Amino acid sequence: MDPPIVVAVISAASVAVVAPALSFYLTKKKEREADWQKYKFVQYQELVTALNGIVGTDATPEGNRRFAGSCNTLHLLASKAVIAALHEFQDEIRDSNTDKSQAKHDLLLAQLIWEIRTDLRIPGTAAASDFIARLWCSSDLPVQEPFPNPPHLVGKAAEEEERLRDPSSGFFTQYGIVAVIEKSGLTQPGEKIHVPPLLLFQTSKQRTWLAASNHRLFCVLDDEKERASGKLVQWILRHEEVTPVKARPKDPTGMVDIGPRKDWLYSARLHYSPEGLEKKIEDLLKPL
Repeated sequence: MDPPIVVAVISAASVAVVAPALSFYLTKKKEREADWQKYKFVQYQELVTALNGIVGTDATPEGNRRFAGSCNTLHLLASKAVIAALHEFQDEIRDSNTDKSQAKHDLLLAQLIWEIRTDLRIPGTAAASDFIARLWCSSDLPVQEPFPNPPHLVGKAAEEEERLRDPSSGFFTQYGIVAVIEKSGLTQPGEKIHVPPLLLFQTSKQRTWLAASNHRLFCVLDDEKERASGKLVQWILRHEEVTPVKARPKDPTGMVDIGPRKDWLYSARLHYSPEGLEKKIEDLLKPL
C-alpha cells in the first residue's frame, strides 16, 4: 500500500477513535462541573438560611450553632473571595467586637452575598458597588394596614379559597387573585380581570396585588386576617380616578400613591425603579 494511503487510513482511524473519546470526556466534564455547582448552591443556600437564626429577636442558640457549622463547611468548597468576605463578616458580628456598625454590617453582608452570587455565576447580579443585601427578622417586617371599610366579598371566592391558594405558601396565586375578584360579587356584568395582576408588595406575612379590568382597578390585600374576614378586595377605582400615580422609593419598602389611595407599600426588590413601577400601574389600565 502506498505510504500516502497508509497515512490517510491511520489518520481516519485516529479521528474515528479520538473524536468520540474527546466528546465523551467533554460531556462528562460539563456534567461534573454542573453537579459541583449544584452542590455549592445547596451549601451556600444553607448559609443564607442559617443567617435567619442570628438576626435580631429571631436569634437563638441553635441558630448560632447552625450558622457556625455552615460557615465551617464552606471552607471545603467556597471560593477564596467568598471565604475572605465571610471572615470579614464574622469579625464584624462576633461578640468580642466592641465597635459594631450597622452600616458596616450591611456593607459586609452585601459583599458576602455578592461574592456567593458571583461564585455561582448567577446571571443578572449587579455590580458590587450597586448590590444591596439586608437581613430581616420577623418583628421587622413592614405591615400594610388594610383600607378602612373595604367591600366585603359576597360571591363564591371564600368557598373555593383552598383551591385558589398556593399550598406551599398559603397565599393566593396570581390566577387565584383574579378568581377572587371575579367571584367576589363586586364586578360588573361581563367585567373581566386582566391576567397577570401586578404583585405590588410581598413579605412572608402579606402580599398586595393590583388587578385591572377595562374600566376599573382593584387592590387586593392577601394575609390571614383579610382571608378570614372575607375583605381581600381593599378598594376599587375607576380608571379615570387612578391618576396621578407617584412612587416614593425607599429600601426595602417604598410607598406609592394611586389617585386618592395614598401611602400603599411596595417592595423595592420587586420594583427597583419608582418610574418603572408607575409605568407598570399605568400599563395595567390599557384595554386588552
